[in-house]
Amino acid sequence: MYDSSGKYRGGADLADVIICPECGSRVAKGSTHCLHCGTRLDVGERVVSDKSPSRAALKTEKASLDDAETTMMDMLAESEPVTSTPPRKTISAERAEPALDSLPPLDDSLLPQPEETTPASERPAAADTTLERTSGEELMWDVEGDMEDHDAHEIKEVDELPIEERDATVAGEIEPEDVTEGDPFREVEPPIPVDVEDLSELAPPEARDHLFTELEEVPRVEEVAHLFPKGKGTTSREFIDVIVGKPKRIGISEPMKELETPSCPHCGAVLTGDDFEYPGYVYEAMGRARMEHGNELLKKGEHERAIEEFERAKKLYNRAKNEKMVAEASKRVDEGYETMAASHFSEGERHLKEKEFEWAIVQFKKAREIYMFTSLAKMRAKCTDRIKRTYEEWGKALEEEGDRLAKAGDSRRALAKYQEAAEKYREAEAPKRLKGLEKKIRRA
Repeated sequence: MYDSSGKYRGGADLADVIICPECGSRVAKGSTHCLHCGTRLDVGERVVSDKSPSRAALKTEKASLDDAETTMMDMLAESEPVTSTPPRKTISAERAEPALDSLPPLDDSLLPQPEETTPASERPAAADTTLERTSGEELMWDVEGDMEDHDAHEIKEVDELPIEERDATVAGEIEPEDVTEGDPFREVEPPIPVDVEDLSELAPPEARDHLFTELEEVPRVEEVAHLFPKGKGTTSREFIDVIVGKPKRIGISEPMKELETPSCPHCGAVLTGDDFEYPGYVYEAMGRARMEHGNELLKKGEHERAIEEFERAKKLYNRAKNEKMVAEASKRVDEGYETMAASHFSEGERHLKEKEFEWAIVQFKKAREIYMFTSLAKMRAKCTDRIKRTYEEWGKALEEEGDRLAKAGDSRRALAKYQEAAEKYREAEAPKRLKGLEKKIRRA
């Protein structure tokens, strides 16, 4: 049995546990330390058997306590005479004193023998709640164990059902309204692509700011807008001259190392310490290698690099004193310039067909400047004619646009187009076109 402080006092044993000698708490068998006071438990500590107290023993113990209480009450009744009970006065709890000497002596044989107890000052405070906490834990474990057994029993009952009954149970839970019929093989049409030139039109800018933190690239048209203050088609002659520029002949600015006395590439020592001069065929071989490389570059359309290679070959042939190969190298240089000018001329023809007049004029002027480095005077004259023709075609296009605006009643814009066309006719040196346009200007 346990007293109110939780210490073991003898009596029926409740579980197979170890009794802590320090605080009297029950600890599970096999533990090395007390969970309440921390005292180390030796192997030889007292172990209470796991025999549970029987109901008969509990009833016997309770009956003995009831008999002792009845005896005490009888003795008190015999010792005091029966008198009228005076009115009871109310006394506060603070002034009340226990009447220890008012009880008669009792027979010690009726009370259980006390055991040796530990002073209250030496017992830890945690021992007071040991019994209640242990009982609560045992109760919780029993409830959880019962719930687990109950769930396992239900699962076992469901598993023992036949397959047909289980399917019928699941089918009964589904309502007929929940079942929908459809065609699982129906083909879904793919999304229709939207033809949008600029994807930024699909979403507002604020929806894309957090995705694209960098600034968007400025279109090329906006980058060169300051060069065309009046818009496309109003390019001045001065602007075209700036774009074309003045091409210069391609030359070699750095000295060629092949013409110097050869030296070791690792240590720099001169290979001909006795002032030996290599014969001309050595430089002719190097010049031939440069010529072959230049021809390959010319076929690839790299005109400037090809011309540089031909210029190096010409210097090497000069060192070899081979006049014939020098003339051949000069001829290849002219071919390089002619090929470069021809490429610009063909680009001008393409722009003219697409009615991109300003860029056609730029390409024709570049071709004419490059033909200045060759002996092809006819091609220079042809480029000049193409420039005039382009200005005339440009003026005709502006005049036609002015006629359309005049028919629509927009005389102000029509007059502006006529004036622009007049400037193009002056550049083309077309007086007949200019006279006919002056009449339209007066009418507008």
